[in-house]
Amino acid sequence: MTVFGWIVLCLVLALLYALIVGTERFFGLVYRKAGMVPMLLLAGAILASPVLAWNRYAHRHALSHVPAALGVTTISFEATEAMGFGPGGSEEGLLLYVLPDAAARRIERDGLAFLQEATRASRADGRGLDYWGWQATPASGPGLPIGPEVCVYDACSDVPADVRERFNRTLATPGGYVAHGRPGATIVVSPAERLVIVHYQK
Repeated sequence: MTVFGWIVLCLVLALLYALIVGTERFFGLVYRKAGMVPMLLLAGAILASPVLAWNRYAHRHALSHVPAALGVTTISFEATEAMGFGPGGSEEGLLLYVLPDAAARRIERDGLAFLQEATRASRADGRGLDYWGWQATPASGPGLPIGPEVCVYDACSDVPADVRERFNRTLATPGGYVAHGRPGATIVVSPAERLVIVHYQK
């Protein structure tokens, strides 16, 4: 477990303890032992911990759509709709990621061979979506080009015109790569633009 994970776990346990013994008694004890400022800081941290944990989970879920070997850590755009509780249910999403320079250089040098190996490694580790049929751009296929909205039943999120234009331009420009995967996913990788795009439906 990471340091962040331990911190959140400790804060959640403190929250549970406060609920068991009573919040007034718990914070009164902290106030008597440490003073007003530490008590307020602890209260703020406890209240924020579920939000931080949820955001961390949602971020990791979004990164799970990209093979780990690409080293992606930054999401530059996200439009998602989900039905049910949280990420991982019935959902559709469009995500743009920043492709790190190291991965971009590997793709420019080794092309499809690197992307196929990255996909096999993710599949073997049980991480990420299972992509197949990598091909060079221009390309077409299921879910392409992207429309003005991502929707689950009647719930929709707008996809800005500039994002749609960038997606479709990247798809039509030589030098990139496309693969399809389950569940209803398409990934587009452009080393020239340092860009990874994932459109998924499930």
